[in-house]
Amino acid sequence: MKIRYGGTFSRILEKRVGVPPRISQSASPMIFCAVNGRTPLSQIRYSTTNAIKADDHQERHVYNGHHVELSSPPEGDWRLYRYNELSPRPFAIRLVEILPGETEAIHCLIHETDLGNHTSQHPTFDALSYEWGSEAFETHICCDGMVIPVTQNLHSALRHLRNATTRRLAWIDALCINQADVLERSRQTALMSHIFRCARQVVAWLGAADKHTERAFSLIEAVSSSIRSYAPGGSFKGDARTIWDKKAMAKMNLPRCPSPEWEALARLFERQYFRRLWVVQELVVSPNAVVWCGSFSLGWAQVEHVASLIISTGWMRALQELYGVTVRPSFIQTIRNCKLHFHETRGGSGMGLAFLLCSTRRFQTSDPRDKIIALIGLTRDAEKYSNLTNYSRSIAELYLEVTGELILADQSLLLLSSVEDQSDRRLQALPSWVPDYSVWRQRSILGLPIRHSRYGAATAIPTTARWSPGSFDLHVDGVCHDQIEAVTMNSLDNSATAHKFVLQCLGLSDPLLRRGTVTIDSIWRTLIGNTGGNTYPAPEMYRIFPKLPVSFKRKEKPFSEDAHG
Repeated sequence: MKIRYGGTFSRILEKRVGVPPRISQSASPMIFCAVNGRTPLSQIRYSTTNAIKADDHQERHVYNGHHVELSSPPEGDWRLYRYNELSPRPFAIRLVEILPGETEAIHCLIHETDLGNHTSQHPTFDALSYEWGSEAFETHICCDGMVIPVTQNLHSALRHLRNATTRRLAWIDALCINQADVLERSRQTALMSHIFRCARQVVAWLGAADKHTERAFSLIEAVSSSIRSYAPGGSFKGDARTIWDKKAMAKMNLPRCPSPEWEALARLFERQYFRRLWVVQELVVSPNAVVWCGSFSLGWAQVEHVASLIISTGWMRALQELYGVTVRPSFIQTIRNCKLHFHETRGGSGMGLAFLLCSTRRFQTSDPRDKIIALIGLTRDAEKYSNLTNYSRSIAELYLEVTGELILADQSLLLLSSVEDQSDRRLQALPSWVPDYSVWRQRSILGLPIRHSRYGAATAIPTTARWSPGSFDLHVDGVCHDQIEAVTMNSLDNSATAHKFVLQCLGLSDPLLRRGTVTIDSIWRTLIGNTGGNTYPAPEMYRIFPKLPVSFKRKEKPFSEDAHG
């Protein structure tokens, strides 16, 4: 049914779901296509809708495949929103028009438009980057005279996006994509990189403000301002001790640590928003991003700069020591690094997918398939990988295909170093050579990143890899180098301090050294990643290893002598 605004029907809608009377009494919905007089009517098509029958109790309480349990349902005979199918044009999307207001209730309209290839031909809109949070639809908004259930976090974001007197166009995934339509969801997800590039600005919504927010935002501004004055060239060389030094910090007009201001910043860095993988793409491609937390706002560049400074100076260790290891500005630093790399590679054409998979492994998604799909828009081969943006395939199938294709395309075995310990896996059905991207790889050789230059056992020998789509078998050529003598019963804990890490290594190597199975040279070179160069024999200081007492070893057998071959 087409909704006609004005007259008796408009008053009925107002009574049933609280829809405000429309400005125009025209029967044509196209009247509402012009936004602030700037958007030609030809560029936006009004999205007509079909309402759910009021007496269909089973259907009206299900939305996008979820049962709806609204904490504050609309009064009266309410109807759930139904999406019309998008036109087949390649860049067709929906935009939500947030109507002005100051009450708790949110009213909006949904339009269809075409982004096309020219930014001058599409309407001006903002894009919302946010954390979905709870999957429960706790509240609702009124859209086109009907009800859309939304999460509390999205409702809060909409209230802050809404203007008091003017309408606002925005792209919001939960509203602009029919999440129940798997095919549409796959197609629209493939356009997200383009959507966020075309947006006037990206609003990074961290969530509602708390008691720490104002202090945190003020400190970010103070640090940015102070460093510009204290080190105009951006060459600030403070160290981990500076943050504790009252005089040094006072010289920069900053509070020393500990203080309520630094605790507030630490709590800001703990927000789950920064750990969300989709945020990487949304902020990397955006030419203009602003961070909102409640009613407080900052430029994203300021947040990036301060996070980078805290890491480079070692101040992060002070914050973690005081306020917990969950204080991780390194997530923000990763986004910054990806953005720099994105714009430096081939004029901004993107990065390699393998590089992105390794760089963003710690980030989180609610759908494990998004560990791949959320990165495709940043790659230089986005069109080549467009077939991967398909939510109808299983997680294991997607992980297998992307790993096999990358190894074949790059003729590199780098991704094999991404495979986690079997005990850390969630997807046990994967072949042993395919990483389970849904989990964070918590252990690495010597604690180094897998792309480290010291990993190069094959030196200049070219990689030869063979794999057939769908196959669980990867065929590679290799050279028989040595035989494994012993393996630990448990993996080394890379989260341990350097001292404990060395003791764990010695617990494994001590019996081998005493029996003469391995040499001291091989042990110390392994422990330090062969940073000793071509020094033979081992320096005298390393010869203390065989003489160390082994009382630190666990009573149980530290290794299995049966692990040969």
